[in-house]
Amino acid sequence: MNKEARDVPMVLIVDDDAMTRMLVVEALEPEGFSVEEAASGAEGIEAFRRLRPDIILLDVTMPGMDGFECCEWIRGLPDGARIPIVVLTGNDDDESITRAFEAGATDFVSKPMRWKLLAYRVRYLLRAGTVLKDLAHSQASLAFAQELAHVGSWEYGMGSAEGSWSPELYRILLIFP
Repeated sequence: MNKEARDVPMVLIVDDDAMTRMLVVEALEPEGFSVEEAASGAEGIEAFRRLRPDIILLDVTMPGMDGFECCEWIRGLPDGARIPIVVLTGNDDDESITRAFEAGATDFVSKPMRWKLLAYRVRYLLRAGTVLKDLAHSQASLAFAQELAHVGSWEYGMGSAEGSWSPELYRILLIFP
């Protein structure tokens, strides 16, 4: 089933601990989420490919492929670049937090967690993900419209040397050297 055909958001929990998976199910299903489970990083990647969940909750410490590696794999897959990935871990040291975000995590939650807050956090990340998806769609539409009209745009920040050109403006300037 694809995302558009679902009535409720699907959460994928990837954790080798059955108790954590059960607590996630008990915290999220009554709040209107569908929860699918995977017990390892490899199962999580396969479940992502098969289910196309709306958000992933990912444990770090698992046998075999750890959560950092799983996160990096998912980020490299089609549709994996924008999905919210929340790292759940008992390791809340600076190194673990840095590794999680470097691997592509969207958010970081330390265990033990306040289970009541999990649904709120998931809803917020899903809304933010929707906004980013809409922005990417709008940018693609603008680029297409500029290409059709043979016009471009640019931005220049006064007081800084930074700026950007639209792809069509870049193409136009290359045509007329």
